[in-house]
This record gives sequence, structure tokens and C-alpha cells, in this order.
Amino acid sequence: MGRNSKKTEIVETAEKLFMQFGMKRVTVKEICQKSDVSKMTFYNHFDNKNDIIKYIFNSWLDEGYAWLDELEEKDISFKEEIQRILEYKKNLTSRMSPQFINEYLESSPELKGFFEEYRQRGLDKFIEWIESCKKRGKVRKSIKPEFLVHVFNMSFNLMKDDNLRNIYNDLTDLIEEVFEFLFYGIVPRDKREKHEKI
Repeated sequence: MGRNSKKTEIVETAEKLFMQFGMKRVTVKEICQKSDVSKMTFYNHFDNKNDIIKYIFNSWLDEGYAWLDELEEKDISFKEEIQRILEYKKNLTSRMSPQFINEYLESSPELKGFFEEYRQRGLDKFIEWIESCKKRGKVRKSIKPEFLVHVFNMSFNLMKDDNLRNIYNDLTDLIEEVFEFLFYGIVPRDKREKHEKI
């Protein structure tokens, strides 16, 4: 197994463990044991556990960017684009344990700055996509990016509200609700065909 293969194995193992048990509980030792590599091999690729956490999140962002760019090139309606984005988000969050999501929302001091930057980069890409939709006539031209940034920041804070979270079976249901509301408001699913343009 080559150097890159070892790194891939470490990353895939760490990702599975983090998703299942959260980031705090999982140790470098556990990652090494489960991926069948030595600690020396781990430290040849990553400085510490936080370093691999950042690597995984940045990989997700890069994959999301590439996926959204591909989506833009498809000749589909805005409604279909939204449905695919919601499905993409749902698939990602469904693999995450509540513990993992909680730790992301309530990030540790060491990772707080990174996660804030990570969310901002994701938001910047979303705004870029909205601007592209405006140019393609799929979104009303009057919508202001600053408004969307504010709404997304408010939505992120909503997900951290314990009282609201307790209403839902799990956090992934709440996240899905937030994204559905952002894109469709309170319009019933069967009426969305009439609301192709925002």
C-alpha cells in the first residue's frame, strides 16, 4: 500500500469514527488501530487530530463546490436544482450522529475559528450560486446577498436552540426543516410547481 493509499485509509477511517461517535471521543490511537497504521504513519500525514478534522471538512467543502458547479451546468429547472441540493444536504447529514452535529454546532475553542471560516466559505459559494441563478433568470434579481447571509446566520443559530431541537426527532430533521423553509417557505410540496421562480 502506497503513501497516498495509507493517507486515504486514515482519512476514511477517521471520517467514519467521527461521524459515528463525534470528534471529541475519538483518539488518534483509535484511528490508527482501526485503519491498521502506526502512529508514526499518522503523524507523517497529519499534525494532530484537529488537523485531520480540518482536512475532512475541507474535503467536504471541495466536493460540495465541485458538485454545485456540475449542477449549474445541467439543463434543469430551479425547482429541480433546489430538490437536488436538499437531497445532497440530507444525504450528508443522515450519515452524522447527533453527537457529531452537536460538536460541530458547539465547536471547541481550538476549532471555533476554523468552523466559522468553513461556514463562511460555504456561504460564499452559496451566494455565488444565487448570483448565477439571478443571471440565468431563475431567482428574482432584487434579492440581496446581504439579506441571505443574515438569514443563513440566523438559521444556524436556530439549529443551536435546545428548545427548538427538542421538538424534532433528531437534529437532521431540524436541519432539513430549516433548508426546506429557506427555499420554499410554507408552500406545500404539491404547490411548489407553481413557484419555480423566487
